[in-house]
Amino acid sequence: MVEAASILIADDEEVFRETTADLLRLRGYRCDCVAAGRTALSALDDERFDLLVADIRMPGNAELQLVEEVRRNRPGLPVILVTGAPSLDSAIRSVQLPVAAYLTKPLELDSFYRHVDRCIVESTTRRMLRDARQVFAACTEKLEALEAAMSGNSGAPTSREVAATANAAVCAVLDGFQSIEPLWQRCAGDKDAAAVQALLTSPREIALQEAMEYAVLALERTRKSFKSKELGELRARLTGLLKKGNRPT
Repeated sequence: MVEAASILIADDEEVFRETTADLLRLRGYRCDCVAAGRTALSALDDERFDLLVADIRMPGNAELQLVEEVRRNRPGLPVILVTGAPSLDSAIRSVQLPVAAYLTKPLELDSFYRHVDRCIVESTTRRMLRDARQVFAACTEKLEALEAAMSGNSGAPTSREVAATANAAVCAVLDGFQSIEPLWQRCAGDKDAAAVQALLTSPREIALQEAMEYAVLALERTRKSFKSKELGELRARLTGLLKKGNRPT
């Protein structure tokens, strides 16, 4: 299951801050709120966010210090600036910074949602790529260490050590495939996504899926002979799981 994208809203106007957060939560995003630039930086240190929505005229960002800090220490994090007092100076400065959009209050919601959705897609795609790259880098590191050990003067590693390293590498590869799956499902067509899903499905999951299908079939065939509310509910639950395509665990 893909984790909901997270948005940090930094604005010292409580009504705007909380209302905007509630609207974005209705669209499936997870939102945290802060009232100043300094607390926004602390929140960014404590947790990973996919988008920052920040007011300009609030403590800690009147001169766009918050955005400057994001550019230096959190590259790749998109920022949407909002302001109730737009100015030529702040608009020009925002163009020179990693600002995805410069919007004025009151927000035109359709436009705001479009900017948010676009930023989230770009940010989460970048994050998925980075996470997958780190996983595969860990796999490469393990294999390079094994190769170095086999080429060293201290003697070849034992078969147990080779097996342990190979097992760790295999686990890293599988983790890498799991991290790429959501990205593939987002960007690929249905046919390609289904092919990747098949690669990631273990024999145990296939067996459980087949067992569920057989159980539903058996319950359907015998429901006239064994009338039971509990069996009927079980059949309905299994059928619902199969229709949703949930993989059993």
